[in-house]
Amino acid sequence: MPGARGVLFQAAEQAAGQWARAVICVCEHERKLALAYRIAPARKLVTIPNGVRDIPEELRANPGTAPVRIVSVARFEAPKDHATLLRALAMLPDLDWELELVGDGPLLTECRELAANLGIAGRVHFQGYLTEVAAALGRAQLFALSSRSEAMPRSVLEAMRAGLPVVASDVGGLAELIDNEVNGRLIPPGDAGALRAALAGLIADGPRRLQLGAAARLRYEAHFRLECMIGKTVALYETVLTHDAAQ
Repeated sequence: MPGARGVLFQAAEQAAGQWARAVICVCEHERKLALAYRIAPARKLVTIPNGVRDIPEELRANPGTAPVRIVSVARFEAPKDHATLLRALAMLPDLDWELELVGDGPLLTECRELAANLGIAGRVHFQGYLTEVAAALGRAQLFALSSRSEAMPRSVLEAMRAGLPVVASDVGGLAELIDNEVNGRLIPPGDAGALRAALAGLIADGPRRLQLGAAARLRYEAHFRLECMIGKTVALYETVLTHDAAQ
């Protein structure tokens, strides 16, 4: 976080870190940042990945079908970089795709104008903020996130839960979610050309989308269920409380 707000929040987190018995980091990337910025000593920093509640089978996606509906769930703010996603898709006029953007925020109007200027407004659907995104993900064939900054985004976990292949920027903890070419594809942030190539390959290859989507679902089941996050969090609280009681 740049500027005065970054300085203020860092000071607040450093102060809280000295008092806390433990500090939960949602990914290893965040734990390393906390160490680098001296938020708390290493012995206090515990990584517990985010988790999301599972969905009924009827809400899971079928990524192998066509035409390809690409979904992105993100607030319309600068770090989410919708512009790179729009520019990448504008370079694919001959492929059969539609884009569904879920979210709200201060840059929404600017992104609508960009889609129009790029000549793709008719293929981009702005859905606004949704309290529940499972249905939108369930009718998609591909998930994309072109962020320049992330920790461990819930939206990607929800896409994996739906069985969708994910194309995302290689930032923050996303490499801890996406094994490149196993359950999705990682691309450099802000690189519209690399994003275009990754999307083009998957838009044209239904069997590959199915393969990556199935692997994404298996990875969710193994590591990112809500029950897993709750179990690890409860275990940490029990450890801290038992230690305190013994002193």
